[in-house]
Amino acid sequence: MTKPINQLESALSLEARRDKPFHPNKKAWQRMVQALREDRTQLALGGGQKAIDRQHKKKRLTARERVAKLIDKDAVFDELMSF
Repeated sequence: MTKPINQLESALSLEARRDKPFHPNKKAWQRMVQALREDRTQLALGGGQKAIDRQHKKKRLTARERVAKLIDKDAVFDELMSF
């Protein structure tokens, strides 16, 4: 038999957390998540397209391109400390 996962108890029911007073908080979190996704997309370019082009001109791969060649095709790579 597997052990149940410990869960934090909340004084609020799920229905209460879906009420209007919580909507602005949810929207604020959604904006922050979107901003994080945009930042990560920008960071994926490294030093920008010019830097990538310089690496390719020197017949080199960028760090992310090298990592992509090292990991399995279907593997999920979660980059830590990208900021």
